[in-house]
Amino acid sequence: LLALGISQLRDQQPSLRRVALVPIGMMGFGLYGLWSAFGSSPQIAAVMLVWLAATLAVSGGMLFLPTRSGARFEAATGQFSVPGSAVPLVLILGIFMTKYVAGVELGMNPAIARDASFALPVSLLYGAFNGLFAARALRLIRLARITAPHHVGARQITQGA
Repeated sequence: LLALGISQLRDQQPSLRRVALVPIGMMGFGLYGLWSAFGSSPQIAAVMLVWLAATLAVSGGMLFLPTRSGARFEAATGQFSVPGSAVPLVLILGIFMTKYVAGVELGMNPAIARDASFALPVSLLYGAFNGLFAARALRLIRLARITAPHHVGARQITQGA
C-alpha cells in the first residue's frame, strides 16, 4: 500500500479501469477492516450503515468540486494524464493507521468492539477515507465523459469526409 501511495507522487497515465479499481480496492480494505474489527459485534449493521453513509456523503459532497488542475483524458488512448499528488498517499496512510489503531485498541481491550462510542467513529473514519477515494475517481470519470463525446464526434466527422 505504501508503494502504491508513493507511486502517486509522480505524474500518472492511468486507464479508466485503473482509476475505477483503486477506490474499489481501498473500499474493500476499509470494509475488511470494519468486518475484522466489528464483525462479531451486535452493532455490525449500525457500523456498516455509518460507513456507507459517510462514504456516500463525502463522495457526493466532493463529486462536484472541479477535477484537479492539469488532469486530462485522452479519448484516443483511453488514458488519463494526472499530475502527481500526495493526497492518495495520505488517504492510504489514513486508512492503514485507522486499521492499526483500531487493531491495537481491540487487542488491548476486546470488549470495546461492542462500544458504539468506539465502533461508530472508526466506521465514520473508514467511510470518510473511502468517500474521498471514490470522489477522486468519480471526478476523473466525469472528465472522461465530458471529453470523450467531443473526440468521438471529431473522429466521425474526419472519417466521413
